Amino acid sequence: MTKKDIFLSLLSGFLLIFSFPKFDLELLAWVALVPLFLAIKDKGRRESFLLSFLTGGVFFAGLLYWIATVTIYNRLVISGLLILVLYLSLYFGLFGLLASRRKSGTTFNFQLSTFNYLYLPSLWVSLELLRSYLFSGFPWGLLGYSQYLNLPLIQISSFTGVYGISFLIVLVNVVVADCFSGRDLRLRLRVSGYGLLIAGLLVGASLLYGKKVLAKDIKGKSLKVAIVQGNILQGEKWDYGRQEEFAGIYSDLSQEASLKGPALIVWPETSIPGYLPEDRYLFDTLVNLSKESGAYILMGGTRRLAPLKGNSPLKQVDEDEREYFNSAFLFSPRGIETTYDKIHLVPFGEFVPWGRFFPFWARAILPEGGFEAGKRHTIFKIPQGQFTVLICYEIIFPDLVRRSVEGGANFIVNITNDAWFGKTAGPYQHAAMATFRAVENRRSLVRAANTGISLFIDPFGRREILKVKNQSIFVRGTLTKEIVLVQGNTLYTRYGDVFAYFSLILALTGIGFNLIKMRLKQKKASV
Repeated sequence: MTKKDIFLSLLSGFLLIFSFPKFDLELLAWVALVPLFLAIKDKGRRESFLLSFLTGGVFFAGLLYWIATVTIYNRLVISGLLILVLYLSLYFGLFGLLASRRKSGTTFNFQLSTFNYLYLPSLWVSLELLRSYLFSGFPWGLLGYSQYLNLPLIQISSFTGVYGISFLIVLVNVVVADCFSGRDLRLRLRVSGYGLLIAGLLVGASLLYGKKVLAKDIKGKSLKVAIVQGNILQGEKWDYGRQEEFAGIYSDLSQEASLKGPALIVWPETSIPGYLPEDRYLFDTLVNLSKESGAYILMGGTRRLAPLKGNSPLKQVDEDEREYFNSAFLFSPRGIETTYDKIHLVPFGEFVPWGRFFPFWARAILPEGGFEAGKRHTIFKIPQGQFTVLICYEIIFPDLVRRSVEGGANFIVNITNDAWFGKTAGPYQHAAMATFRAVENRRSLVRAANTGISLFIDPFGRREILKVKNQSIFVRGTLTKEIVLVQGNTLYTRYGDVFAYFSLILALTGIGFNLIKMRLKQKKASV
């Protein structure tokens, strides 16, 4: 391992950072891995792992730096960020380890062939799939998300999900690296030319398909929806003494939005402190506002339940015995029509994994306790259509969104609170991932965020962002738009991550092939 190899690995990490929001230099993603591939050429397992791990460390540290802003509320976050970056970097390291191929029984060679054009992108996608599910899952920063502004390309995600975009990006990186990695010019040109043909055909076909799709009109009934962005700072939003003030802010914004005649007004996650439906002031405020505005009100809030004795809740319980839920409530003039409890909670933010076994650890991380997870997906129904709600972090999980849409939703609502992350790249990265959920399922997506980014995304990924004086975060305002209610399900909605699992099969086949080849060479060398 030379200084040049280390430099190339670091370079790949930085190029990946610049491919994502806020930089949004998405073209860099198509060559970002080339330096790493060149660095691990002809390297052994250990060196390939370490160089790839270094790339992952730089990338995830630069991508997720905004998590450190939560130290304002919990000083343990810095150590948590370090552990998270090291954990995520292991996936890069494992990719480098498994990307190496033995030659002559003694050395490794990274001369890319037709086999690698399938194996390496499939290996990358397989590791992204694993990262999306293992230990509760953390699919933040999947390579395909860098292309959220490349609308023609991402239309194939209605078949493949975001993983199909990651596959194409890695394929192009492999081919470009191949152009520089061979030693024999004639062989290099022959193999690279074949690789360029394969990559060109796949990317070209994807772009042509995307342009054809984008040229179509979106068909379906329309529904007018308003989103409200209250812009209440994280350090203030849980102040119960200011409940009426915050309710007044959202009520005034909703009244303003109601002048445009929306059928549905959407508030962000945990908009106002108070437990529903038991908080009568908050309950009556929402009911009266729905009457006055003539619209349904969807708001994010919290609810708590007493533990059950038989089929009845206990009347006398301590606060720490109650169950708390991060929820969404649909209000009409009749009261609460539908409630959804967040299913996929944020580890160490809303709950502590294995907290029951390590209560001291749990109290140190979440002194006030955490939330309980919801049990089922919920379809919200209004006369004009029906929708599903994903709360905050849930929107980054493709399969979770897919399954909630599959239940019959005509559109998707995402309510969130990104005030935690200040004016960092965090809110921009979070909103970017929501783009894929709209395209994957061909559904309009409505996103209401406490401090931003609040926006509408159409079924093809086109975005309209709530802005005040050209600012999208830490501003107060409303945005109203007619969205299309789409019927029918995409291949991705019906079958989920089939492409990713097929890639996993290819990757496992490739790993098995390499192991068998290594064994045969070892036996031959020992004879």
